[in-house]
Formats: sequence, structure tokens, C-alpha cells
Amino acid sequence: CPTDNEADMTTKRKNLTQSSRQDQVAKNINIQDYISFGQSVRRNEFSRCHSFVESLIGAVYIDGGYTQAAKMIFRLWGLEPPQHIQADPPNN
Repeated sequence: CPTDNEADMTTKRKNLTQSSRQDQVAKNINIQDYISFGQSVRRNEFSRCHSFVESLIGAVYIDGGYTQAAKMIFRLWGLEPPQHIQADPPNN
């Protein structure tokens, strides 16, 4: 929000970037079902899926751009995107 002070923005950033929150997002979308694990890793015991969420965000950003990545982040975190993110850019 443009009216947030620095402390509020820091708290919001922390809530988005904490590995525990990203692990929760990974669990919600069952990201481990889409990852190829090596033989030495037990899929059901692997608990550090936050890096996969970061990779997914990066891949969407590279493939679809800022707006698509932002939409995905808002959707995965269960947040309402601001108006400028909600609107799809016009097709040229």
C-alpha cells in the first residue's frame, strides 16, 4: 500500500519471503509431485521445498514477465492483487 510505513512494508516483505511461508505455499500446491528427485532423496521426507517455489516464480517471470509472476505470487499467497496487477495487458 502506498500509505504503509517502513515497518509495515518490512513486515509484509518478511511474510512473503520467509522460507517457512514458502514451504507452506509449496505444500499447498503439492510442488514436490512435480519435482524429479534423485535416488538418494526420499520424496516424502524432503522438507525444504521453499527453493522450488522461488524457482517457480523465477521461471514464470522469465517466461511470462513481471505481471504474470506477480499474479501468481498474489494467488499462491492468497492475497488480493492491486488494480495495476489484476488487469491483463492489451494484446498487440
